[in-house]
Amino acid sequence: MEDFLKEISSIMVRDVFTIDYNETINKALSIMRDYDISVLPVLKNGKLIGLIDRLQILKSGFSPTTKAGSIAESSPSLHPKDTVLDAARMLVIHKFEALPVLNDKKKLVGIVARYDIVKYAHSIRWLDKFKVKDVMSTNLITVSPNDSIGKARKMLVNHAIRQLPVVDGGRLIGIVSIRDILERVYSIKLKRARMGEVVGETESIFSRSVKSIMSRPVFFVNIEDKLSKVGEIMIEKGVFSTPVVDKKGPVGIVTRGDIVRLIASRVLEITL
Repeated sequence: MEDFLKEISSIMVRDVFTIDYNETINKALSIMRDYDISVLPVLKNGKLIGLIDRLQILKSGFSPTTKAGSIAESSPSLHPKDTVLDAARMLVIHKFEALPVLNDKKKLVGIVARYDIVKYAHSIRWLDKFKVKDVMSTNLITVSPNDSIGKARKMLVNHAIRQLPVVDGGRLIGIVSIRDILERVYSIKLKRARMGEVVGETESIFSRSVKSIMSRPVFFVNIEDKLSKVGEIMIEKGVFSTPVVDKKGPVGIVTRGDIVRLIASRVLEITL
């Protein structure tokens, strides 16, 4: 368990993309898209005031001119000398996708995300010790391909999740994520806003079916697979969750949060 007592300075992302308090949500989405990141620290006069992620943008209802600072959520911070276990516990307790790392002068020097914890656990082969069934959630929240995008958006926000399996006749046929909605739906909304948005256009967009924006192919695992297979998919494909299937169809899901929670609970228990 000493592996998880390493300082987070060894796994944190040092080249942190940030956004100014007065920049727009449109700018934030552009940064997230161009650099494939999901969380942005928000700065005001060079000082960290909070974080924004895609879920917050989805919750906000999104207007291209919304200021990043207006939806930034204050968060606890980590120190470079904190351990990987400390980071895992903080991410679980505070339910953030990522946390900023500040030095003794309270300067932002890095960021640690659930992704970084999963990647580290996979690299030291810790995930090989467990099977998918040891960590998966069977409380599977799904949508059908004919459900509206508006319904999918509401489910993502209400359950504070980032991806929804799309199930048709008991078969897993796709995934719809926050990113799918923000990138494909709100990009249309942004174009409309630039041209002078037509009344009712937004409602029309959200009335479209999930199948029009869902992602395929779907990467999934089986109940008896090693948890390391989930980690591999999350790292290589950049997904937040991986559906679990058996002969009958989808039966559960494993999220990055589930893996970080497992690490925090098992490692802390053994350490104590």
